[in-house]
Amino acid sequence: MILEPHRLVLRYLSPPVGQLPGMAQVTHRCSNINSPEIYNTTKSGPLDLEQRTELVVCTPIVGGPLEECESPRILVRCLLDCLIGLANSFLKSFPHLDISTRNLLRRLGKERRTAPEPVSRHDPSLCSDEMHFLSDYLNECHALIVDGDIAVRGKERRVPGRDYSGNIPFLPTRVLRLWMNNEPILHTTIDDLQFFPWVLLWIAFRKDPAHPESEASLMALNNDSLRNVSHTKAGLIQEIADRFSMSSLPQSVRVIRDLFNRWIDLSREATEQLFILLEGERFTGNKLNSNLQLQAVFDDALEGMTKKYLKEYMRAAVDFIEKEDVGLELWPEPSA
Repeated sequence: MILEPHRLVLRYLSPPVGQLPGMAQVTHRCSNINSPEIYNTTKSGPLDLEQRTELVVCTPIVGGPLEECESPRILVRCLLDCLIGLANSFLKSFPHLDISTRNLLRRLGKERRTAPEPVSRHDPSLCSDEMHFLSDYLNECHALIVDGDIAVRGKERRVPGRDYSGNIPFLPTRVLRLWMNNEPILHTTIDDLQFFPWVLLWIAFRKDPAHPESEASLMALNNDSLRNVSHTKAGLIQEIADRFSMSSLPQSVRVIRDLFNRWIDLSREATEQLFILLEGERFTGNKLNSNLQLQAVFDDALEGMTKKYLKEYMRAAVDFIEKEDVGLELWPEPSA
């Protein structure tokens, strides 16, 4: 599920019940804001500022961090709902651009969805027989994507490397490399997808904070040096893929290994396809800006690619949730 990002910036404040006397269940304050980060990405030239409304909502606690999920299975169920939210956001032409553990919120109580098919109702290509694997997961919502303040209208966001910002521990390697080299970055929903394996791994490490590998890995990922983080991620990918190296990692990481590896494999495949599309001579920036027909061909190719990998990421999550493995019912005991 995703909170509508269209011309809306939503911030949650969740004080304990009773802390604000006389306050109704929900109060809000609205104000118009202008932000240079929010602009029409389909045009060249100066940025076009959009009018956005900031909505501050104060409620009794309605959700919590995904780190509080009691089991790997519940965590991935929440991540699946966030992937569904990401799909809805993409289909409405608002990529989120800032996925992190802070921006994914677990509902404290399951919510019945008012629309039984929140993905397929927007796009025929996502309600085919190939998407039947989602049918048991569309009636309840366990998690939300929030904080869409830098979401922009369009299928992607173009930004110079020097002006880019993001949650470094969760950034995909493609974006890290471009940012590190101060190259222009075209951030797409495919890049948003590639935040998810790092959110999964971060939470798995956090489930065993006393383990030496957890402490070292979290510190290395939460580093201001883009180059160091890039090297750390490459090392973790290799270590988790190698069954012999896995023995040195916390048990909480080992139980999510299959899904992490599968998402990383999809990330590599998607990155390669995205590179071919973005680096092709046919779609250079100048040609796209001056040729609307060519821009439409590019947009169609990117949209088809994005739908493919949205489906594959969600399928991988469902396969993990449905595994018959008692080890997914509770997190392993943390190290002493």
